[in-house]
Amino acid sequence: MKNIASIFAGLTLFVLLTNICAAETENEQFQLRKQFIAAEKALRANNKTEYQQLRAKLSGYPLIPYLEYIELRRNLNTTSLNRINAFTERYKDMHLASRLRSAYLKRLAEKKSWEQYSEYYQFSDDIDKNCRYQTALYHTGYKEIALKAAAKIWLHSHSLPKSCDPLLAHWINANRPSNELAWQRFDLAINARQHHLAKYLIRFMDESEHALANYWLRLRRDPLRVLHNAIPTPNHRYHDKVRLYATTQTARVAPNQLDQVWSKMVTLRNINENLSQDAINTIAIVLARKHHGDALNWFNRLKESTQRSELSYEWQLRSLLRSQDWPAIRNTIEKLPEEQKNSSQWRYWKARALEKTGDSDYSKLLYNELAELRSYYGFLAADRIEKPYQFNVEILQYTQTELDSVEKLDAIKRIKELIALERRIDARREWYYLLSHLDNEELKKFSALLHQWGWHDRAILTMARSDHRDDLEIRFPLLHQETVKKEAAKYQLDPSLILAMIRQESAYNVRARSHAGARGLMQLMPGTAKNVAKSLKLPLKNNNKLYNAEFNISLGSTYLSQMLNRFDNNSILATAAYNAGPHRVKRWLPESNLLPADIWVDTIPFNETRGYVKNVHAYIAVYNYRQGKKSVMISQQMKPVGPAATAKNNRKGKLLARLPASN
Repeated sequence: MKNIASIFAGLTLFVLLTNICAAETENEQFQLRKQFIAAEKALRANNKTEYQQLRAKLSGYPLIPYLEYIELRRNLNTTSLNRINAFTERYKDMHLASRLRSAYLKRLAEKKSWEQYSEYYQFSDDIDKNCRYQTALYHTGYKEIALKAAAKIWLHSHSLPKSCDPLLAHWINANRPSNELAWQRFDLAINARQHHLAKYLIRFMDESEHALANYWLRLRRDPLRVLHNAIPTPNHRYHDKVRLYATTQTARVAPNQLDQVWSKMVTLRNINENLSQDAINTIAIVLARKHHGDALNWFNRLKESTQRSELSYEWQLRSLLRSQDWPAIRNTIEKLPEEQKNSSQWRYWKARALEKTGDSDYSKLLYNELAELRSYYGFLAADRIEKPYQFNVEILQYTQTELDSVEKLDAIKRIKELIALERRIDARREWYYLLSHLDNEELKKFSALLHQWGWHDRAILTMARSDHRDDLEIRFPLLHQETVKKEAAKYQLDPSLILAMIRQESAYNVRARSHAGARGLMQLMPGTAKNVAKSLKLPLKNNNKLYNAEFNISLGSTYLSQMLNRFDNNSILATAAYNAGPHRVKRWLPESNLLPADIWVDTIPFNETRGYVKNVHAYIAVYNYRQGKKSVMISQQMKPVGPAATAKNNRKGKLLARLPASN
């Protein structure tokens, strides 16, 4: 008994000492962070004495490079090239090195220190830096080389950065561009829909050709003018391109007039066959995206010898799906490039076509293969043969020692400190830069470490860079469950649907913000959030409130409920509307007859929305599994889609929200 007591006392003392050591270490780290912030503040205030005193106490602190970077950035005018080189070489695996190099090059350009610029410049695909480099060459005795490069830079479909202006000014003063080069860039701009740029480029053309260029520009809004007004300069080398542009633009804005325009523009004139086939292909894809009934007729005009893209075949197949022409679907899938044909998407549709055309044995074989996958098409295939879903879970198992070995990397130390200091932007930059330097095993450990830290969106994205996809604890975390359950109960929603949408929208990044301005976990646009908040009689004076998890989930769930109410409780239509807007979804509904939901989803015109709806509905099944709930067949949630789906709640064009009862 004494031995047991001694062992127990020893263990207690060990745990106590371990906790004391951990507390001391944490306190030391806290003090270092305070000193770092103070040093940074002194540096920015140009208090050199205080900065040096604080800097001396920070030996070995992971964020020292940030102080050195600030110091060099503040003194770029006087800093020697040797010091810049020393920093960029010492920290070549950091994003700060490239940022300092870019800043130094920009300052040299501002000072017109072209000799130094050309000496320090490193090859880059960045057009901004390249323009400055060519300007440096121009001013250091290499004019012809610079002017030759300017021609390639200028021939671009979009407007160029201001840093290119000095170089292009020299180039234009040297009697360039030529009339032909102006037309080439005009053609590029028109096809890239950069119409303001195209209008600007007319000044570089021969005056006798301005009428044709202006005519071409006006076709964007009024392609039917070709039916009533002759095209200027009939023998011009770009005349056929103008004619074909008129036809493709008619497909976009007036598809019912297309045959008439095509007949006048192409049939009555001998046009280059390659150009003609390109135009037919473009027209067919445009009409297919619009779900226009003539799309298949235009695809059928393509010759067997015509070189076609994967996009062309896919939209032909989507048109065939919309018309449910199963024999043609089966035949067209066989024409796909091998990699595309073997994707789970087209294997699923091949199985559907086989099933519909009587080859049930081969169809079941394909369904069985697909049903082994944890994916949208895998779940749909499993439903077709009434087979349980396969979630293929493999949780990553690492000891703390193994994770500590990764955490010792300098970059990961910096990321951890930046997170502790709530400097997420710099932490994300470090994370992004680090990914390309980690091997597969390190990526998996780093993902597990980020999950442990609670940085879930980066853990998810890091794992996506590895070869491992089966740790569902990391990839599909269960967060904000109480709020989700509360909002789901309020609107009679499936909690797994809300969790799936959060996972798809933001990957659980509370501070997520899209390029379009959507914010928070459920990625609400400020205008939408304001309207929803108003319907709930909640104040929303500051859009930053959308970064509050509970508030965002509340508004997002309300908006989702409104979309379900608008679209007759059809989750396929409601999630599509959440992503693309209800008015677009209304345009995408079939004009007559019901469409099977899987067909409707695969014929959504927007790539983003199509992928969004698929992911959300696959994620619902995953979240049911993660919560230990019985899997609901994905196909049971996917109600057929018809033209009357919006009629019930939209007779007067008003949105009737399913709002909670007032207290």
